[in-house]
Amino acid sequence: MRREDIMKLFLPILFCFFFTLFGCSSSRSVSKRTAGKPAPSASQGSAKEATTSSGGQEVAEAPSEAKEKPSNGENGNGSGDNDEEEYAAQLLEVEDLLSDGITANRQGQWDLAQKHFETALKQLSEIGIEEEEFPELHERMNKLLSEIADELKITLEAQGSLGTEASITSFLDRFRHLKNFENLKSQLLPQALTRPDPSVQFDVQIPFNERVADALAYLQTVARKPFSQYLSRSSRYIQLMRQILRKQGVPQDLVYLPLIESGFNPHAYSYAHAVGPWQFIASTGRLYDLDINYFVDERRDFVKSTYAAANFLGDLYAQYNSWELALAAYNGGPGRISRAMKRQDTKDFWEMKLRQQTENYVPLFAAAVMIAKEPKKYGFGDVIYEAPIEFDTVVVRKPLELSVVARFVDCTVAELKELNPHLARGVTPPGKFTLRLPSGKEGEFSAHYEQMPQARKMVLVRHKIRRGESLMAIAQRYGTTAGDLIRINRLRKAYRPKAGRTLLVPAYVSSDYLAEKKSSKGTYRVRRGDTLGKIARRFGVTVDALRQANNLDSDIVSRGRRLVIPGKKPTAYASAAPAKDSAKGAERPSTYRVRRGDSLWEIAQRFGVSVRELKAFNNLSSHILAVGTVIRIP
Repeated sequence: MRREDIMKLFLPILFCFFFTLFGCSSSRSVSKRTAGKPAPSASQGSAKEATTSSGGQEVAEAPSEAKEKPSNGENGNGSGDNDEEEYAAQLLEVEDLLSDGITANRQGQWDLAQKHFETALKQLSEIGIEEEEFPELHERMNKLLSEIADELKITLEAQGSLGTEASITSFLDRFRHLKNFENLKSQLLPQALTRPDPSVQFDVQIPFNERVADALAYLQTVARKPFSQYLSRSSRYIQLMRQILRKQGVPQDLVYLPLIESGFNPHAYSYAHAVGPWQFIASTGRLYDLDINYFVDERRDFVKSTYAAANFLGDLYAQYNSWELALAAYNGGPGRISRAMKRQDTKDFWEMKLRQQTENYVPLFAAAVMIAKEPKKYGFGDVIYEAPIEFDTVVVRKPLELSVVARFVDCTVAELKELNPHLARGVTPPGKFTLRLPSGKEGEFSAHYEQMPQARKMVLVRHKIRRGESLMAIAQRYGTTAGDLIRINRLRKAYRPKAGRTLLVPAYVSSDYLAEKKSSKGTYRVRRGDTLGKIARRFGVTVDALRQANNLDSDIVSRGRRLVIPGKKPTAYASAAPAKDSAKGAERPSTYRVRRGDSLWEIAQRFGVSVRELKAFNNLSSHILAVGTVIRIP
């Protein structure tokens, strides 16, 4: 890319990012359909006991379970669990990845930088901080997302094409920032940019115009590797999803929408906190009856989220009577589309001036559908498609650890997690729950079900009460009872929850999940410039104790290694504001005045500290420094 093009791209950075953060899925609200095509609801119907399904034939019924609550006295021995401290520690990990990515960017190691940024996004997707419960941590998470977006943009601009494992975030960002599509088209044969064959059938209107041709060129050149991966993975879910779309009465070609929403990845996550194959934000997911609680996030469920998407898209079409406008509203929010229609006095999507991501969305969808239906014509004839997903379903009525189930039915925990991506804690919720098993395992499960021990690993979670919440609502969220909450918190039976106060809530987790959490506490990841002595002083332990706890033969520790801190648990900001090394205090200044051309990364390198340490020590919210600013050196 020419220098002039890069300079032209710089100015819209903030505009593009804020659109990504707030535009995609953030305004998805519309009147729910009330007749004819009901959204799945936990109160409707009941799941079959130990129902077997192959290729999703039986499970394509609207999912529903009447959730039963465990009785009092079912709880195991609980232990305190500070979610806030755990979230803060996880954000420190993300900050480390961001810092490493920035370093790789400055060194021109673009592939490594992209890996760091996308790993950071993946870890953020697994934290799930609620703004109402932890507003400061949520704001901190949003700032991290903002910085990742800015840095990832630099990375993507410098790369000629995307790698096979590029995330959907990079896939969409790269397209949004491209300007010279003619150069891409010149690399293709003429037939690669032609209309679909007349024999190909579509049940949604697929236009062919210059913008669609641009999207076709992008998918066949810059994004060819990741899009090939998305196509390969799509066959795992398309058969099941198409069946659900047909049942809900919406066009089956909408089944290709996850190609540009998530790459058919149930764990996909966006800057706007949208999650799952159909990329729902929490509020819209709940509006369409997706449970998002301590145990499950049904936005990741490839069955239930498909029902929700079908119903949402059907409602949007009923509102606009146009699939192009319905798709635009699915991406940018119906409020924005309605206002644009009124302000611009048009109902034609192709004439409307919208935010760039929404303008790109329909052309990308059209191009994706064309390629999915004629892969050989458009240069994707070499894609190897995965086998359709197949599974059995069983109904369980007690919390079971996935590791226990795997042992009894002779499969791996990874297989169970792939089939149940919505399970957040490695354990099924208390009460009635429909669990998916590898195909053919229902018999083994039924034969051993009574022998399977109930999960009794439990933690006491601190829940910050939100405005309007009742004890019953809080209990239902965690799969417990109001009686348990009253007993554990020593409340009066007539207690009325007050917003802002904290309750201890019993919640089951798997032993694997607990071990994973414990392993992250009392540990520290070695950074550039660290020595064993410096780390020992930071946490108030001896060098000998560090050596013994980590089986070290010398004082040399490699960057990136995770050390166990004996008898200590790092505080949320321990590594962000470490105690000063008195020996170093004499070797380097305590402050530095920013000069023209300086960057945080260069200053950090100069004084042997990390970017994150500099930012935390100086209360900086971004990497931008004004000339003359005095920076304190930790």
